[in-house]
Amino acid sequence: MKSGRLRQRAELQVATKTADAAGTLTETWSTVSIVFVDIRPVRAREFVQQGQVQSDITHTIQIRYYPGLTAEHRLKVDSRIFNIAAAPINVDERNRVHEFPATEAM
Repeated sequence: MKSGRLRQRAELQVATKTADAAGTLTETWSTVSIVFVDIRPVRAREFVQQGQVQSDITHTIQIRYYPGLTAEHRLKVDSRIFNIAAAPINVDERNRVHEFPATEAM
């Protein structure tokens, strides 16, 4: 992969769930690494669900190979959040590039 394509800086985050005194679980996201990404929009749509207009934006994202990357991670680029929608693909099985579909949280 040419490094020029990885032009956006992103925080790779993982969720941590903690229980308070009442036993209620709260989810917080912490940054585990700073990575550079190539984000390509694939599809965008708007639809009505439960009487409200919703939007769904799907992207394909590439990053340098990151051992242990799963769909449990997410990416934060500036104020935008990208949830990994499926298990990342190790492109060409060479441990150089991960590619995965992601949905942008609105």
